[in-house]
Order: sequence, then C-alpha cells, then structure tokens
Amino acid sequence: MRGKPVGIASASSDRNGTVRAQMHLRQIFTSMGAVVIPEPEVYVTFAEDKFNQLGELSNHTAREQVKSLIENLADWALLLREQR
Repeated sequence: MRGKPVGIASASSDRNGTVRAQMHLRQIFTSMGAVVIPEPEVYVTFAEDKFNQLGELSNHTAREQVKSLIENLADWALLLREQR
C-alpha cells in the first residue's frame, strides 16, 4: 500500500459509528504507508434511510459526496504517479 492513494467513505446506522470507523481506517492506512486523501470526508449517517431496497445509495447529497471523493481520488492518483 506504500504510496498508494486511498479514499475512505463509510456508512453507519447512527451519527458516530461512521466517524469512529474512519478514524481507525485512517490510522491503519497511514501506518501502511498509504496516502489517505484529505477530502472530502464521506460519512453516510443514518444509512438505513439512504439506501434503497437494492442496496443502492439513493440519497442525492451522499451520492454527490461519493462522486467528489472518487474525482479527488483520481486526481491524487495522477499526482502521485507524476512524482515517481
């Protein structure tokens, strides 16, 4: 994982579980040498209301945050590639 860009998104049935999970994941990825992108931080809270019966993310705001995360991850991947 050393030098690889990582984006983190998480979902939880409450407000705090997703935040705590991301804090731990950031620590783990950092200790492995990965580059955790700083933003956006995607926390899908009260997730049971934001996914449809097919398991698809149906909340517009959350979908836009995930889209932004993926775009930033792609940008970081290109930046890190250029530095090699």
